[in-house]
Amino acid sequence: MTNKFLRNFLDRFPDREREIALLERDNPDFRSICEEIEIAEIALARWKEIPLRALEYQAILDRLEAEFFEHLSSDPRQDKCTSPNASGEIIR
Repeated sequence: MTNKFLRNFLDRFPDREREIALLERDNPDFRSICEEIEIAEIALARWKEIPLRALEYQAILDRLEAEFFEHLSSDPRQDKCTSPNASGEIIR
């Protein structure tokens, strides 16, 4: 994989590397999402000095990232325990 976006996600979620690699290899929709994210990241970096434009691209990135995680069997951002304990506090 040469996509910088994918490399960053693999670094963040190394335990999901096989699943991500298989999706990238076998799923054209997943590849398209990754390509779109990479383009949006470049645009965001380009427009970072113009806050309104940067916010637009950040919103695009957020939506694309959500689509990326929809393709995984479970969202690794949610894998950490976030259930309330007996006293109602969230455990992370």
